[in-house]
Amino acid sequence: MKCSLIKRGRLYSMRFRFSPGEPIETIPLGLSDKQSAEKRMKDIAAQRQREHMGILPPAPLVAAARKPLLQHVEDYINDLTTAKRSHGYVYLVELHLKHLCKECGWTFSKDVSADAFERWRTAKRDRSAKTLHDYLNDANAFFRWMESHGRMETNPLKVVSRIELRGKEKVQRRAFTEDELKRLRDVSGRRWLVYWMAVTTGLRRGELNALEWGDLQLDGARCLVRVRASISKNKRSVELPVGDDLGAALRQIRPSDGPLDGKVFKGWIPKMKRFSKDLAAAGIPYVNEQGQRADFHAFRTTLATNLLNAGVAFRVVMEFMRHSDPKLTTKTYYCAGQIPLRDVLSKLPIFTSEGSAVGLSPRLSPVLVKSGQNVSRPVKVENQGALLKPLANKGICHGLSLPVTPCQMVGDTGFEPVTPSV
Repeated sequence: MKCSLIKRGRLYSMRFRFSPGEPIETIPLGLSDKQSAEKRMKDIAAQRQREHMGILPPAPLVAAARKPLLQHVEDYINDLTTAKRSHGYVYLVELHLKHLCKECGWTFSKDVSADAFERWRTAKRDRSAKTLHDYLNDANAFFRWMESHGRMETNPLKVVSRIELRGKEKVQRRAFTEDELKRLRDVSGRRWLVYWMAVTTGLRRGELNALEWGDLQLDGARCLVRVRASISKNKRSVELPVGDDLGAALRQIRPSDGPLDGKVFKGWIPKMKRFSKDLAAAGIPYVNEQGQRADFHAFRTTLATNLLNAGVAFRVVMEFMRHSDPKLTTKTYYCAGQIPLRDVLSKLPIFTSEGSAVGLSPRLSPVLVKSGQNVSRPVKVENQGALLKPLANKGICHGLSLPVTPCQMVGDTGFEPVTPSV
């Protein structure tokens, strides 16, 4: 490494480069005294040499380590806002990160550790598994951002194990039945158009609220709704089909000379209190006996359940629901209470037949008693020369005996054959 002092005006600067082929870098020292400038140049040169050899961390990493962690959080939140993430998501991320910094004692980036987070998570057993899972997800995303921006060497929480969520969900949604939807239609008035749109297209509450007339195609042969990337959860633009009946209903409420950026359901989407009253008027319990909830998002569960029960191809259902993970479709949005399990019985072989006393098919009976003895023949008994009526076998016999020879009792010695009289 070669370095030298240069003077520009009253102040000194240093120039250096590691090898002859590399460009020359100039660093202002801000000193007017030559001896002080030389000492400062030697310190900077030694630090740059160690950084170049990998002995010391880069200067941006050192500067980031001296910066309070909450300031890094503010920079991260500004990045999320610039990326136009939803307001609710940004609010929750900021809340989670500030809680972790305060409750885990993270003042600077060097204070962050996996052990501290796991101790905090263990102490928060009263919180749901989903909430703790969200805290870990948000913290991991933040520290990955720190790593990618040169503010941290590596994500310290990447070794923290995730929480198993299956069977631990506090909120378990169910699908509405067809009868329940008909009753809801009869009592909800114009709000039914919102519910109808949600249960047949799968649009979320926020997407319905942001839906504009320009997003609807109602005049062509096929009605469509365009979900813009700016309002969709996965930030992807997609076109979804709209039923002809629903399209006709939407044409009736469409203003003839209104702007295309006007909201379709402005003032129509009910808040939770109004939605609960509609459910009560329709006789639909908000939480059933199994603890399953019928909230507004349950319309998406209803759509996925109806499509799968109708035999629609699984890949098509995933695209309709705009899912990237198959587990979301099969585990989360397929209501287990409406899986047609009883219909499977009709596809099984029939093992009963009409007229079978024990419920077994006659074709199976010889197989079941194949190892038994042969059927006995009728027994004839002679008494004083008179031939009695043959006795018929009755009932179920386990063994089938050989022909029996007529006998008579002889004292105390037992039986012996009877000699026929002449």
